[in-house]
Amino acid sequence: MKYESINLLEEPQTAASDEKTAVIMTRNELIDNASKILKEAGIDTIQQLAKQLKSNQKIKNDAQREVFIEFLRKELALRAGERLKPSSYPEMGEYLAEKYVDLDTEEFHVISLNTAGQIIADDCLAVGDRRSAVVDISKVMRSLILNKGVAAFFVMHNHPAGILEPSKADDRITKKLLRIAKPLGLTFYDHFIVSDGNYYSYRLNENIIK
Repeated sequence: MKYESINLLEEPQTAASDEKTAVIMTRNELIDNASKILKEAGIDTIQQLAKQLKSNQKIKNDAQREVFIEFLRKELALRAGERLKPSSYPEMGEYLAEKYVDLDTEEFHVISLNTAGQIIADDCLAVGDRRSAVVDISKVMRSLILNKGVAAFFVMHNHPAGILEPSKADDRITKKLLRIAKPLGLTFYDHFIVSDGNYYSYRLNENIIK
């Protein structure tokens, strides 16, 4: 497995001291603190994420809490109008795996980036059942064309059943996306599959995207 840089700008570490304090809190204290941050910022509470933290017994050590805090910081930035700038494929995979951990049905998303490497759109283009979602390539093309300033993109879909390995259908859609990217003048960075807080990257596994 080869880890590559996306050559995007590094994300600023503006909340480092707050994160170090937060990771030693209990889960309930962490949720209360997160809610306070959201309230003070005038932003709606991320209720689904808080519920997940309360109910998920796996989130019980400092390292996992730190991941949660980092995710919360990114969500706060996005909700405040700032744009996330992923600096690596693993960072993007971890972010998507955490963000879409609670999906009960399969969804397909196109994540558009501008020339500065900032996420400018996350469009859900298909919602299916627990086993599949039908992706229309023409909708993907239209979404990319309509997103002003797009220079590159990722795609993501989830596997609610918990299996991370890509299917033959996943391979086919990945190949189609590679073919459409060049005529549109866009860079297709990666196709992520997420499930149960984990992710699979076509690029990091050197599968089709190399």
